[in-house]
Amino acid sequence: MALTLAVGGGAYAAFGTGGRAKPAPSSTPAVTARVTKTDLVTTTSFSGILTYGSQRDLKAGGTGTITAHPPQAGDTVRRNQSLYEVDRVPVVLFYGKVPMYRELKKGVDGIDVVQLTENLRALGYDGVSRAGKFDAGTEAAVKRWQKRLGVAQSGVVKPEQLVFRPGSVHVTAAKVQSGDKIEANAPVLTLGSDRRIVTAQVKDDMRAKLKQGSAVKVSVPGIGEKPGKVTKITLAAAAGDDEVPSGATPPEDSKATVEIDLDGTVGTSTQDQLPVTVTFADQVTRDALTVPVEALVALREGGYGVQVVTGSGKKTVQVTPGTYADGRVALTGSTLTEGTVVEVPANDQ
Repeated sequence: MALTLAVGGGAYAAFGTGGRAKPAPSSTPAVTARVTKTDLVTTTSFSGILTYGSQRDLKAGGTGTITAHPPQAGDTVRRNQSLYEVDRVPVVLFYGKVPMYRELKKGVDGIDVVQLTENLRALGYDGVSRAGKFDAGTEAAVKRWQKRLGVAQSGVVKPEQLVFRPGSVHVTAAKVQSGDKIEANAPVLTLGSDRRIVTAQVKDDMRAKLKQGSAVKVSVPGIGEKPGKVTKITLAAAAGDDEVPSGATPPEDSKATVEIDLDGTVGTSTQDQLPVTVTFADQVTRDALTVPVEALVALREGGYGVQVVTGSGKKTVQVTPGTYADGRVALTGSTLTEGTVVEVPANDQ
């Protein structure tokens, strides 16, 4: 009589009444496999959301009325394009890491002036300073730029007329519409970088398996699998509590926010806030001696074994199963060697 035992997701059979498992007679030809040495990797998955990185609100630099339709969610704004318009004056995007915080005019110097002149050169305006000084040549170039924008040619760039961001931006939300009256510091748009990231909320037991720099794979619907890397892990307390300081022990019901950078581009046509699946290796067993999971048989006296096929027949060798992954199992504490032939019993239904 055959006894079937489910272990580790596979089915194993013990036969006979003696101390060793003996296969029952069968007309099915025996299937064999070799013991191989390989790395076994077990994986864990969790859900995440594909979105845009570095999201934050863009606030109005002054008061007035929105006089043109601002970009809408999903739009990308690039260098020298208008983010919004107040009292018929466009607020323009230039590239730079230092925010626009003062008037830029003849006589001033600094890194913000360098950013301004670099953008003007990129747009084809010549004669601007290369030394970070707002000189007469820079003033003349600013006036030509203002003329092309259709605004007063003052040669002075005011903080409420220019926004510096490190690169092109993606609009994730529009806070105003044409005709709205706004006050200074009122949110106008929510902007993110054009860099796509994945964010996820994971429980503490899952977070403990991750660390900054951990490699992951992200399954994106309609695109496929993309490699990625954990770039940030933020511990947070339960709802209503303050954020947990770095290094502190969070409460049992806390979750962590995990941020993942994708290696490779994801087109802007791929929707924002798209659910994705993140997979990572939580255990790696290197140079393991492995056999197909189906090669394991449960022994009557307890434990597991494999049927080793030799030139004169076969014999049962007791083994200790280790890691299961990809349809194979690592064997530990056995006398088997790489290349040994084992029987893979048929799984009769």
